[in-house]
Amino acid sequence: MTIEKTSTIERKVIKAMLNISALVARDISISDIYSDIHKIICDIIEVKNIAIFRFDVKSRQLILDYFEDEKDRVEFSGKVIPLGKGVSSYCISKRKPCLLSENDIVKLQKEGQIDSTYGTMPQSWMGVPVIYEDIVLGLIIVQSYTNKTQYDERDLELLAFTADNISVVLKQREILEREKLANQALKSSVDIITRQKLDLEETMSQLKNTQKELIQKEKLASLGALVAGVAHEINTPLGICVTGISSLDYNYKQFIKAMENGTATDRQLQQFLEDVGDMCKIITSNVQRAADLIQGFKQISVDQSSESMRLINLLDYTNEVIHSLAPMIKKSSHSIKVQGESDINIFTKPGAISQLITNLVSNAFLHAFENRENGVVDITVFKRSGKINFDVSDNGMGMNQEQLSKIFEPFYTTKRGKGGSGLGSHIVYNIVTSILKGKISVSSEENKGTKFSIVFPEIHEGDIVN
Repeated sequence: MTIEKTSTIERKVIKAMLNISALVARDISISDIYSDIHKIICDIIEVKNIAIFRFDVKSRQLILDYFEDEKDRVEFSGKVIPLGKGVSSYCISKRKPCLLSENDIVKLQKEGQIDSTYGTMPQSWMGVPVIYEDIVLGLIIVQSYTNKTQYDERDLELLAFTADNISVVLKQREILEREKLANQALKSSVDIITRQKLDLEETMSQLKNTQKELIQKEKLASLGALVAGVAHEINTPLGICVTGISSLDYNYKQFIKAMENGTATDRQLQQFLEDVGDMCKIITSNVQRAADLIQGFKQISVDQSSESMRLINLLDYTNEVIHSLAPMIKKSSHSIKVQGESDINIFTKPGAISQLITNLVSNAFLHAFENRENGVVDITVFKRSGKINFDVSDNGMGMNQEQLSKIFEPFYTTKRGKGGSGLGSHIVYNIVTSILKGKISVSSEENKGTKFSIVFPEIHEGDIVN
């Protein structure tokens, strides 16, 4: 395959990814979403026959929500299939993408791994489970009845990548629906949350307008994948605000009730005031964090030449970013240590620094500390020979040589099927080289941790030419 053809495929994949991500914000039914997904898949794979199942974990059933087929269209529309020994159930049980020819299916039948197939026997069959955070949400099947269309491993990889992004969309749709109900119930008390939601919608609208430009700039095109993750990142601080306001409202009503009954005590008043103070701090902190997340995302996604620059103390700002990650850190047994020179004041794009730190820390928590306790991330900032040095190391599981050689490649991930897009380290690389005009290197050994070393030039206010 030529470099030009590979680049064309990658562009189509990126475009498909962006189109799938955009489905999160569209106010359409789930059936319309599946129809759009079918059209998006057709842009990267030849697909005439497709089935999209929803998997009900409790009943162990596959529900056929979307079906387009040349042979069995009427007979199978809306069908419910109990998990058994069919080829679809076989793929679900394997929990991984499957590519089967007619001979493969016949062989599996002879071996007793599957029973007879439903409907017309395909010549070429692909099935990919839709998995989010290790939970099977559904199954996508693509098949061909002629020898003219024979799917290969590349087609399977593209379908698997699409399924990963679809899983995020489906989960985000569920989250957005829950948030919508919560906002309706607490509308009078959560004006600040409403404003942040509108800000998020505005950000997503701006991202749609810049998608075409991002694709043309290949070095930053992969940043478009963050569109699907914005809602998830914002949900955490906004969810904390909803909980805080609900708790505050409950305590207020209880105290008013006690006062009306004449049973209120000085201790109750003191406790109520303490609760008000604590909740105000929590809500203020998380609203600010939501605003910072939105602002940081804007700064990274728009054209770098239009991004504002300001003076920051690098050590203090790094601590601020780590503080904003407190909810993620508290959920784990891991810790982050920040140290370095306290007098490094530079003109830079804070949003880029924030995204850089967030991605490196998140990658460490997701990959380096998998199935491990008490992991430590060390961040060190210092200046050498007029350049800023930013080191991020961990004591995690490390990487082998193959993983190390592919760490900055777009779409490379060891978390396929668990929400991983394969863009985290690639985004870090783009931030360092394209925005900070620096260099990044990584060293790692299995069971000996990983270290990212970043070096970028120091910029002072006088260096900026208007």
